[in-house]
Amino acid sequence: MAEEKRSPLKKYDKTENVKTYHVGRSIAEIIKREKVLPASIDFDIRKVNTYIKEPGSKEFDALNEYHLKHLYNEDYLLAENLQITQEYVVKFKPIKKDPDFAPIVSIATDTFKTIAKATIKKESVFTRSENLKKRLEEFFNKVKARNNILVGIIDKDMMDGINKLANKINGDGKLEEDFPLWLARWKKPVMPVDDKLIMRYKEKNKKEIKETDKVDYAERDFMIGANTGEVLIEYYKAKKGKVGRGFNGKFIPVDEPKIDHIPSFTADSASVEVKEDDDKKIYIAKNKGFVNMDRGVLRVDKEMKLKNINLKDTGHVKPGIESQVKIIVETGNAAEDAVGPDMIIEATEIEIQGSVGAGAILRSKKISIKGQTHSTTKLYANELHINVLKGTAYVNEGTIKSFENAKAYGCLLKIEKLFGGHAFGKRVEIAEVRAPSEVRAATSIKLEKITSGDSRFYIDQAAVLSAKKEIEDCKQKIKDGNKYLSEGTQELIKVSKYIKDNQNSFQQLKSSIRQAKAKKETPKPAFVKMFKEYLAKMKRLDEINQKLEQSEVDIETSQKILKNFDDLMTRTYIHNEGLKWLGHNEVKFIYHGKVYTAERSIDSLPAVEIVAVKEKREEGLVVAIGMIDDFPNVDIETEPHFTFGCEPLELPWEDAQKEKMKTEEREEQAKQQASHQKKEEQEEQEEQKGSSKDKEEAPQNTKQENSDKQEKETKPTTDKQ
Repeated sequence: MAEEKRSPLKKYDKTENVKTYHVGRSIAEIIKREKVLPASIDFDIRKVNTYIKEPGSKEFDALNEYHLKHLYNEDYLLAENLQITQEYVVKFKPIKKDPDFAPIVSIATDTFKTIAKATIKKESVFTRSENLKKRLEEFFNKVKARNNILVGIIDKDMMDGINKLANKINGDGKLEEDFPLWLARWKKPVMPVDDKLIMRYKEKNKKEIKETDKVDYAERDFMIGANTGEVLIEYYKAKKGKVGRGFNGKFIPVDEPKIDHIPSFTADSASVEVKEDDDKKIYIAKNKGFVNMDRGVLRVDKEMKLKNINLKDTGHVKPGIESQVKIIVETGNAAEDAVGPDMIIEATEIEIQGSVGAGAILRSKKISIKGQTHSTTKLYANELHINVLKGTAYVNEGTIKSFENAKAYGCLLKIEKLFGGHAFGKRVEIAEVRAPSEVRAATSIKLEKITSGDSRFYIDQAAVLSAKKEIEDCKQKIKDGNKYLSEGTQELIKVSKYIKDNQNSFQQLKSSIRQAKAKKETPKPAFVKMFKEYLAKMKRLDEINQKLEQSEVDIETSQKILKNFDDLMTRTYIHNEGLKWLGHNEVKFIYHGKVYTAERSIDSLPAVEIVAVKEKREEGLVVAIGMIDDFPNVDIETEPHFTFGCEPLELPWEDAQKEKMKTEEREEQAKQQASHQKKEEQEEQEEQKGSSKDKEEAPQNTKQENSDKQEKETKPTTDKQ
């Protein structure tokens, strides 16, 4: 459909004024009636009548001095039954373009209609004149009337802005940038705040779950750990709002706040601290433990007794390794596991009075299990006491009554009965070997009774996982250090010769640069370049010396560490306390990746105390089998501390802490390096500053002693060279 043709606005008679309470609506009516564009209509304000109806009054009164005085009183202005309105007497007319006055303005208001802000665009055109401020006031009053903003009452901000705007306008009538101007700012309401209860301890372990994620019912925060000083719960009290009044004179009411979350629980004063002020109430843990909300009482406990831990009743139980929480599982049914399949328990101490199911993982500083574990169970602990081990254990010290085709890694393993499997540790003590097994130890294997053959007993320093890496690292450091001692020494000779041969030239360059700067002249770029090259060589000389010294330290330290390994290997042993070796049992000493075996078959020896030791002979490293009297007395309990990664064993939960320490160490090294570099830069700057004080030019081709003398005479105190 073709656009409807719009006729020009009728020319009103000059005496034809219109009364309206809403200029914008009146303009909309004209647009509809006359079929004109909004941008074609202009108007003049002939008069503004303001009326006020006070609370209790039946009629509106014209604004007077009394009203104006009290409008700045907040209690008066914000009375609910106070009504303010304005009547405008205006003359509508077609708009006429004025090349000397063409403001381009955008208006922004807040949601409550209490604030109105105009932005005068820099593209606007103004002509500076004596009546410029008056024209601006008339223009913005029309803007306010058109947008239903009270005119003549809340004008202070607008008038201040008009004065600043007039001063900003250049002589050519332009603005350098957009100019903001407040049209009105009245009483903005303060919205009420509903009360809120935040269960912080429940939220800290929650993860964001996507719609596509599979729900893990085991992760349902059955037990949540708390640290000393941790905020467990926060209650924010409700706050009443405050009514307002808009720039159109309308009263703005606010609702009462909702109060639905007042805490219905109490706090155990022994374990939870409560702090309260006018705004909130917070509950803080006094000690480590787990959060327990039982029978309406919030507390932080350190011990929890459970009948079972399984997917149905609890899910995973993870207050944390450092939580100081002890978990006791007292199963009442011997036919089922105390800890169900695939469950995870993480606590400071764990005591299981039954058995542990398939795929379960236990992490703790101390674990005690009176039953048995499944072959797929994994245990991580500083201290382990267990009746029957069938799974895998990573421990610092483990006491195992029955070791049944299991795997154990530890510093000290004490096994009563070994029924097959693999035991790896710094020291391994076995009361009875009852089935073919493999035992590896870094320092000693102590055997009391062997009732089965076909076992393998190895002294292997790599049984401690980090020892092998340390040996390899030491060898590499020695190799790298010796290589640099050779290469670095050659470079040191070359750099030293360069510095010595160019010392005189350097002093002359230095003096020339100082004189140029003293005369406020720019030194020759070639001189500056040569000067910096010489300084760089001197810096490189220091770096080489430092690195050579460090290489010597690395070599010496690494050699000592390897010697410690050598010395330790001479004191390793496999000790059978007076009982006969039955069947064929393999004994090996593994050192630096090489295997050394007994000189004769161990099962042919008589049933006496036998020790396998490593001896050093002139023809090389060998293993000898001999009587106990041939072996030097070694008290296992007073054995020198083994410092190569076993004390304590690196348990999985310590990885993060170790990585953090490494990161902090790297950051500290970076800081020291940056500080050293900054210091060098400051010294170079001081050198350049100090050079301006020296005005004496060094003679050409002087001898070294004269140059040294001149340096002493002219050198400023800030000179570091």
